[in-house]
Amino acid sequence: MDIQFLLMLQQFREMTGGVFNSFFLFFTDLGWSILPMLIVSGIYWSIDKKAGRFLLTSIQTANYVANFTKLTACVYRPWIRDAAVQPLDSAFNTATGYSFPSGHTTVGTSLWGGIAVWYRRHKAIRIAGIVIIALIMFSRLYVGVHTPQDVLVACGIALFMLWVSGKLLQWLDKEPANYLRLLILSIVLFTVMALYASLKPYPMDYADGVLLVDPKKLALDGFNAGGRVLGFGIGLFLEHRYVNFTTETGTAERLGRFLCGGIVYAFIYNCLNGLLSLALPKSAAVSITEAFGLFFITFLFPLLFSLYETRHATAPVSSSL
Repeated sequence: MDIQFLLMLQQFREMTGGVFNSFFLFFTDLGWSILPMLIVSGIYWSIDKKAGRFLLTSIQTANYVANFTKLTACVYRPWIRDAAVQPLDSAFNTATGYSFPSGHTTVGTSLWGGIAVWYRRHKAIRIAGIVIIALIMFSRLYVGVHTPQDVLVACGIALFMLWVSGKLLQWLDKEPANYLRLLILSIVLFTVMALYASLKPYPMDYADGVLLVDPKKLALDGFNAGGRVLGFGIGLFLEHRYVNFTTETGTAERLGRFLCGGIVYAFIYNCLNGLLSLALPKSAAVSITEAFGLFFITFLFPLLFSLYETRHATAPVSSSL
């Protein structure tokens, strides 16, 4: 039934000549691309630190749970289950890992649902968040890379982890020692994910003597999620202890933070994994890239712009005679 629904959407794409392709590809990117991370980073650095921290927490925790579930269920992508399913090429290239649950839906619901929850007093923001989540979920079906079960379960995971994240941050702020406990927890979670992704048995299905999918490639999403949690835990601990920056600053400083940080993060996101893969196993390259990306967002860049802004604010003004 789920495959038939995707084939029906595929037929609709063909009948309409792909006129809606760009529209739904845009919304699928709102769930998993550099764009969501730039949005949440901008909020964290420049708009509302607490809101940004909440969104970062919900994204990383939900992504971890979703990818642990992926590695446990090992559900193949729709086109592997039925060769009649032909996803859009651009969506196919970003459809990594196993199918169930949807990573794009998980991150998209965590981000846009988190924004709707944090700014819930604003009706327009709440409605916009719900609409964007619905479009992200449908877009994953429209482009042919997920089934309805994939997106519905992913949405449920993300909504539950939004609640968990709120409780986690309340616990974190009760006493400074909890940041150290969070750091230890992040190390444990990374270790568990790395060992699980590396050692668990995977299905090895063949067609005409050819392996349908290479489990080593599909397991990389686990190292992605584990690395993110590790970098997030380390960064949050160090930022709280050594930086403790504020977003209560001028418009120029806010804009400068976003532009400078966004450019550097774009390099990390697009280039670091490829560079590290030249010398390291892909699992290690992915883990280090994702860990460093979250470490940069949560601690390293706030440290750098705090030092710069402090020096700039206290620099003596020379006067000409």
